[in-house]
Amino acid sequence: MIVAVSSDVPEVMATLARIFAAMVVPTSTHPVAHIRVTRNGGTYHVSGETGGELENESLFEILRYVRFSVIRALIAARSDLLWLHAGAATVRGRAIV
Repeated sequence: MIVAVSSDVPEVMATLARIFAAMVVPTSTHPVAHIRVTRNGGTYHVSGETGGELENESLFEILRYVRFSVIRALIAARSDLLWLHAGAATVRGRAIV
């Protein structure tokens, strides 16, 4: 499964390449969704096939939205799977998962 993300904004693509470093693959001809990030003046705009759009001046908020849009697209493409979110914490050498 591949979600294509494109942008003409270098800092967006550089940061996404770091966030998704282990998942970056050459361009696919059949992505399950496409997300596009553009910038007009000081405002970023996210659009695509993920069920929503966002305009914001904060690069942080845009990247967070793109990250969650990728996750939503993957979940929608494979609704037959059980998707889990997990966390862990440690205190004095003991852990809780």
